[in-house]
Amino acid sequence: MNGIVLVETDSLIHVGERCIQIIPLNGGGESAVSYPPEDMGVLMVESMHSRISAYALAALAEAKAVVCVCDSRKLPVCIAAPVGAHTRYERILQRQIAYRHAGRIWKDVVVAKIFNQSEHMRRAGCRDWAEVRGLSRKVRNGDIGNLEAVAAARYFGNLGIVRTTQRDEENPMPNPALNYAYAFIRSATARSLVAHGMQCALGIHHNNMRNPYCLADDMMEPFRPLVDEAVLGLPDVLGRQWRHIKLETPVKKMLAKIVYRDVVMGNETVPMMLAIDRCCVSLAKIYSGEGESLDLPRFPE
Repeated sequence: MNGIVLVETDSLIHVGERCIQIIPLNGGGESAVSYPPEDMGVLMVESMHSRISAYALAALAEAKAVVCVCDSRKLPVCIAAPVGAHTRYERILQRQIAYRHAGRIWKDVVVAKIFNQSEHMRRAGCRDWAEVRGLSRKVRNGDIGNLEAVAAARYFGNLGIVRTTQRDEENPMPNPALNYAYAFIRSATARSLVAHGMQCALGIHHNNMRNPYCLADDMMEPFRPLVDEAVLGLPDVLGRQWRHIKLETPVKKMLAKIVYRDVVMGNETVPMMLAIDRCCVSLAKIYSGEGESLDLPRFPE
């Protein structure tokens, strides 16, 4: 698979001079760009008012590229794949369906999530952080003992956060802010999974026929503690009345920037958006038989 092109602003997508041209509809200082169809593995259309010509769709199909359209939440809702083309996209999807070691992957996800929760607690000065970190060393394949839930109860209890199922408009802060930030991470994860040939409905742990994003919900779990620390750090910016602030545009803009915070992947510090993509790439490699382990995020030093 070749490059992934993300269309984030309303654009006209058509063919010109043997290239796929992406022309912003509303100006705003943005320039038109063009790509040879054969250099495009995935065209991800995130903006709701973009227009794409049938000629462009045909050119992308002939180049064996996949077109993915997102909804207003920036989550993939439509995939157009070439008919009869034996692409890497199709091979990975077939191997994802046939994969039989989901318990091993889920163990790695839970271990990383609990470790990151304990690190957030340590950085926040919580006394029980070492106990929670110890739980990460006891996780078995498939998290048979449900240590994820045990760790979560201690984690949120130590941080003084009461997670509820109420609607956000009835929820006190920081729950609405956490949910809003999680939505960004979820959409970024779903886009990356689809872009690398995976079906989001086929989760490794989450399994709900009404949820088309089970795999995204699985893979975003280790990122949640990193998001939590960023959200809970906003009182330093917004002042002491944090819990009485409404989730309005200025706050939402701050939360949207969380996906660009630095995290550690291996020995490298990268923006969270790139870390999410690397995590999804490592999962695709496992499914395709090219890799054995997930690349998972950690807090920077």
